[in-house]
Amino acid sequence: MASTDLDGSWQASTSEMAGKQFPADVTKTILLVIKDEHYDVGNDHGTIKILDSGKMEVTGNDGPNKGKTFKAIYKKKDEELTICYDLSGNSFPVSFSTEPNSKLFLVHYLKVK
Repeated sequence: MASTDLDGSWQASTSEMAGKQFPADVTKTILLVIKDEHYDVGNDHGTIKILDSGKMEVTGNDGPNKGKTFKAIYKKKDEELTICYDLSGNSFPVSFSTEPNSKLFLVHYLKVK
């Protein structure tokens, strides 16, 4: 899947970290914008490198994640995008779920029309 398939604005509908659901008022502040392998989420900006088999590497270039690279898995179906990030940067998540005491961050996005 080419990165252009992910281009657009994506509003988070649900999110969780380490097995705990984020409150709805926090989740609704998460807006992911992807264009030409670059992303913006609030004051976090960087690049997305699409790999094979539904994997990606997300590298922060400016903002709170500057200089950090996270491994993630993703799936896109129609107007829905799900990404599970390993915020430790150590390895790719093995499923679209999180667990207590992990650095896994799972977000379900809906395409903004």
